[in-house]
Amino acid sequence: MPAAEAERPFSVLPASDEKSSFSELNRPTERSGRGPRPTLLILKDGQAYVVTNYWIDANHVVYVASDGSPRLLALEELDFQSTVRFNRERGVPFVLRSKYTEP
Repeated sequence: MPAAEAERPFSVLPASDEKSSFSELNRPTERSGRGPRPTLLILKDGQAYVVTNYWIDANHVVYVASDGSPRLLALEELDFQSTVRFNRERGVPFVLRSKYTEP
């Protein structure tokens, strides 16, 4: 199922209500007993998805949405530079790998 149909993404472009959601995710990394921070997948149209896991499968990025459901995103829709930059600023590594590669 395409990501755009599966869930409502938020935008990383300046917006009214959505900006605060991104600000929450963009806080500096805190070292606590919590699990790893989610990864942001930034699309070329400025939308973003919050994901807990992701991998490459053929010409798609398969990802696990924050609700735990698997989703599919065409690789050409992903803005690699923005994805890397936003995650690096948050202290979250972004590494594309196959499903069978250990993180």
